[in-house]
Amino acid sequence: AEKGFAFLDLCRKRFDVVLMNPPFGAMTDMVNEYAREAYPIGYIDLYTAFVDRGLSLGLEQALVGAITSRTCFALSSFKKWREESFLGSTNLVNVLDLGDAVLDNAMVETAAYSISKQASDSTSLFIDVERVQIGQRIHLIYWKVKKT
Repeated sequence: AEKGFAFLDLCRKRFDVVLMNPPFGAMTDMVNEYAREAYPIGYIDLYTAFVDRGLSLGLEQALVGAITSRTCFALSSFKKWREESFLGSTNLVNVLDLGDAVLDNAMVETAAYSISKQASDSTSLFIDVERVQIGQRIHLIYWKVKKT
């Protein structure tokens, strides 16, 4: 019984920082069914469901960091998730576009990013790491996210 209560206490915990390298790709039928119910916007891909879960584990001032596929930034199938979950209820703090050959044996273009649950001026920093050469001066790009 003691272990059961300890597990319940752990499940209730909320965190200042949530950091992840979630799995990505197609889900099995059983996982897809669960994800559609538990994450009605983030079920698109396994990693978007994980990002939504990470956001739910954070305190109000939490910062969530992830390295995932970068498809969520561009593909139209992620538009609703971007608008309602990713950018709609959070503030994108920074994005590092890492390109490909970052994850061992994974043929995927990746991005590392951090998301804040706390309100801010919505200024985000984007860096395209693929285009930066060693010793080269980095020109930082700040992007103002327009909330609707």
